[in-house]
Amino acid sequence: KEYREDESEYQDDEITRPRRRGFFFKISDVLVLLAFIVSSAPQLSYLFNDRLAFLEQNQVLRNDQIVQIAKPAVVSIEAVDTSNPVKTTTHTGTGFNVDPAGIVVTNEHIVAGSGTITITFESGQKFYADHYDQVPGYDLAVIRLNSADLAAIDIDWEEKPQAGDTVTVVGNPLGFQKIAQRGKVAGYYRDGSDHRLLAIHLPINPGNSGSPVITEQARVVAIIFGSAHQENDGQEEPLALAIPVQALADALR
Repeated sequence: KEYREDESEYQDDEITRPRRRGFFFKISDVLVLLAFIVSSAPQLSYLFNDRLAFLEQNQVLRNDQIVQIAKPAVVSIEAVDTSNPVKTTTHTGTGFNVDPAGIVVTNEHIVAGSGTITITFESGQKFYADHYDQVPGYDLAVIRLNSADLAAIDIDWEEKPQAGDTVTVVGNPLGFQKIAQRGKVAGYYRDGSDHRLLAIHLPINPGNSGSPVITEQARVVAIIFGSAHQENDGQEEPLALAIPVQALADALR
């Protein structure tokens, strides 16, 4: 099977804070926005109904045992890039903690070039970091917090999901927090660097990068990093792409 990767989906939520503008411009912006909403209501309705469908599945899974085990260890990531003197850009995504002392795994593209990284747990605990360890050859980063008694989730180093297996993803898509989604493994494919990557029948969104892929035994087997589409009977089906945890072996074991 051939998968077409969506390059645009590799970028997570990005918030840009430009320098302040005058009152007149703020009023003008509001009027333009209102006009856009009125003229685009049908299109916006379609967009939200389609893209926010994951909220319905999250509601169904809210009391699921696997989700309840995973959620406390899933964190939100904010990485602030202040290199541009005109604006401050914040990249947001997902990560997960694998050790009570605080070892957080996420995607390298979320934190690359950042001056300050904020890690927030479900409990409300916040940690700040100014560096991370990159996993060579992969879009993975490891952030060490040097704490204690933090919620953590186990990694399954031996399990290799097969096509048809059910997996769960918990992440922070589109600014929503700790959203659970469930889908089946489509299979594996190799990217341009010949890495063996996992494809899952699951639509994901910006902010999902760094989310753990979790088995029915509530253990992590892969990390979401991007998306693709697969053509099936003339229809394009969304796929989530993930890096198997074996890529973390040298960094964590």
